[in-house]
Amino acid sequence: MSSHSGPHRFLPWLSALLLLALGLRLLALEVQPLWWDEGYSLYFATETPARLLDLTSLDIHPPLYYLLLQGWMALLGIGAIQARLLSVFLGVLALPLAWQVARCFVGKRAAGATVLLLALSPFHIYYSQEVRMYALVALLALLAVAAWQRRAWAMLGLALLAGLLTHYYFALLALALALLIARDFQRGRYARRGPLMALAIAVVGYLPWVLYAAPRLLTYVSGKLVIESDEPMTPLSFLPRHLAAWSIGHLSPDAGWLSWAALLSVALLLFALSRRQRFPLPLLLLWAVPTVSVFFIGLRAPFVDPRIERQLLFVLPFFLMLVSQGLSMVWERWPRVGLPSLLLLLGFSLCSLGDFYTVPRYPGEDYRPVLARVGAEQGPGDGWLALYPWQIGYLRAYLPARHPTPLEVPRTWAEDHGAMTGALATLWAEHPRLWFPAYQVKGRLFEEELSQALTATGAGAWNEWEGNTRLYLFGRAPQMPPLQPVGTVEQVGEMRAALGGTQSPSGIGILPVFFEAAEAATGIGVSLQLVGRGSVWGEWDGPLEAGIGRAGLPVDPGTPPGDYTVHLTLYREETGQPLERFENGERRTPAASLGTLTVTHPAGTLSGSALQRRAEQSQDEILGETIHFLGATVPQGEWHQGDSVPLTLFWQPQEAPGAELHVFIQAIDSEGAVRAARDIPPVEGTFPTSQWQAGDLVRDPHPLTLPPDMPPGTYRLVAGLYEPATGTRLLTSAGRDVLELGTLQVYERPRQLSEPTIGVANNVHFGERVVLARVAIADTLSPGTPLEVTLVWRSTQTGGTPLRVFVQLYYQETQLVVSDHLLYPPATAWIDGEWIVDEHTLLLPAELEAGEYRLIVGLYDPATGSRLATPKGEWSTIGSWNLE
Repeated sequence: MSSHSGPHRFLPWLSALLLLALGLRLLALEVQPLWWDEGYSLYFATETPARLLDLTSLDIHPPLYYLLLQGWMALLGIGAIQARLLSVFLGVLALPLAWQVARCFVGKRAAGATVLLLALSPFHIYYSQEVRMYALVALLALLAVAAWQRRAWAMLGLALLAGLLTHYYFALLALALALLIARDFQRGRYARRGPLMALAIAVVGYLPWVLYAAPRLLTYVSGKLVIESDEPMTPLSFLPRHLAAWSIGHLSPDAGWLSWAALLSVALLLFALSRRQRFPLPLLLLWAVPTVSVFFIGLRAPFVDPRIERQLLFVLPFFLMLVSQGLSMVWERWPRVGLPSLLLLLGFSLCSLGDFYTVPRYPGEDYRPVLARVGAEQGPGDGWLALYPWQIGYLRAYLPARHPTPLEVPRTWAEDHGAMTGALATLWAEHPRLWFPAYQVKGRLFEEELSQALTATGAGAWNEWEGNTRLYLFGRAPQMPPLQPVGTVEQVGEMRAALGGTQSPSGIGILPVFFEAAEAATGIGVSLQLVGRGSVWGEWDGPLEAGIGRAGLPVDPGTPPGDYTVHLTLYREETGQPLERFENGERRTPAASLGTLTVTHPAGTLSGSALQRRAEQSQDEILGETIHFLGATVPQGEWHQGDSVPLTLFWQPQEAPGAELHVFIQAIDSEGAVRAARDIPPVEGTFPTSQWQAGDLVRDPHPLTLPPDMPPGTYRLVAGLYEPATGTRLLTSAGRDVLELGTLQVYERPRQLSEPTIGVANNVHFGERVVLARVAIADTLSPGTPLEVTLVWRSTQTGGTPLRVFVQLYYQETQLVVSDHLLYPPATAWIDGEWIVDEHTLLLPAELEAGEYRLIVGLYDPATGSRLATPKGEWSTIGSWNLE
């Protein structure tokens, strides 16, 4: 006999199909996110075995798969991909068993078609990539049938036991096998001893689980039926849905038209059932008994969801065997029809697989971005409040190495708010921060109640939407200190506030802030900022509500240790305009200073990803073998001559540098010439590298001012570190002395180089930089209407520091209205002889008393507050009125 005869003739072909099946089940394994049921699987499998058994006794699936998954992850590690690999392995193992079973039922040619269709089955591939028990139960179904075919009764008993401990519906396959065994008894094919042994193994092994789980399971199912309240499927909905799933898999809405392809599979199946002399009764029973039984069970206990057909994945191989037998019969009778039929089946499967691999299955349910943020910004002792066990499964799968402590929220809190408040007090004593992923689809009522309770007992730092989940972060809050007055603010009256601490660690600190307004007002927002070193290092925004407000001001990752000021500003939510604030009747800046916060080094090293996720350009470079460059933020947009480009660099030293290093940033033209540059120690010189410690996160802002005469064009942006004493630059691991930050497009700035014919001449010099050349202003004041003011400035030098202009209306010596803003184009962009038109709108009060009014204008440096001098002082009067 040649090597290609007999059973061995099929080995190369079967091996190729196994490799194809493996490739299709590994393809895009990581693309789709975990979904709820997979989260439950990972939750169960990461508990202790005793806890796992307890939990699954209250679940709709028994424990064997979860125990197997637990052992699998003990070998490969915990994670989404590792868990899915188990299903891949089980799915591929089903193919050789399907060959063995089909060969006995329908012959080698149809068995080959069965294996081919199963290898490419979108339905089987789907669940060979999912962290659920369906691939296992399909494998066990084939194993049980193969054992029955071979009269391997002990193996049959073990397969039945394993199947029953994997999926409760496996009992329906056991029923189909019992009917086949009863038929064989009638025909005298074997004695009763073997089947009874198989039955004894299954019953004796399964009985302890039934006695333990049945009472609890019935209670759980009864409650679930009430909660879900699903309508039973009719035969006209049940059968088409399942036939389509077995034939073509689960389809996205855009690919729903492919469901009609199931008609070809159904036609072949019916053709297989049409031949009395070759009637496939065993296959019909193995497929139909579970299917019909599940339909009738659904009438009594309906559970319906978009992919409920998965519960009958274990009959898919027998369905495909019937289809393959029909295909084989067509091929025998009409050879010219057989091949096109097979190609159509394969073509439909490939179309469905294209949909399967490319269309997101769970839009809005992807927790990877949520947990990426948690993983990047988690701190020691953090807790993760989970209303749903699948949220704990996600946490452990996506953050296996280190994650906040999972805290499953008891549902009893929803009915007993006193118990919830007491439990939260205990949690706050144990955890400095609590993360709360509030899922916003299933009612949201309890989610809202819990978030309100956390706000009332802690300090809410922020909440952000990610798909269908609102992720909250709360910090521990002390007992509220006495509130201190911080001024009187328009619309709300006296404002009082207090800080809930004086120290907080960088990157993970949350500063509690308490505040209260004398009068409630709608449409008013509260802004809290942590400011210092020329930048903002933490922000909180929220509505001003009646009563005492509580906020958690986060200390952002990368904030250097040191002292910072906390500012509170009220603003109109519709426009963002700050409300005016007064102290002792005198106008003050809108931002009230609440006190000083000392930022300290965090305990332990924080993840560099906390800064990388903030960087628009995430990089991973090592300079000088010790300093990790994490990335940069380079704002994109139209930049003109004189603009200040707000760049930010992100660093993390692996060791304390010790030596003094400077940062350089350069914009280089196509010929290699440096056209704009910045050279300064990190963080405006306030956090030099000599103070850096190993593991520090450093957010390093650098406003790069473009010279006013910089030629338009595309520039290469580079940065780096160097030793100021020697000029030696630190090299990257690739030996380069610069870090590439991308490109910067600089445009020609439109300039006014001739005197505008606006208003009347004024010609007042402000320092040596600028002249107020002309002024246009109304002749009269009209109460309650805008006062339009147009100023025409003439620059007398090129470049310089930024300037702000203020226009103030005074009644006698009382300031009534002020307009204060940065000049645009910015003063850094001006060239000698350029004219700048500057417009202001001052909204006058509804009532103006009789008397003298005057309008003044001035310029000042926003960094220092120093005003530019005029011949008559620090401002110039540009208008006066006498109202009678």
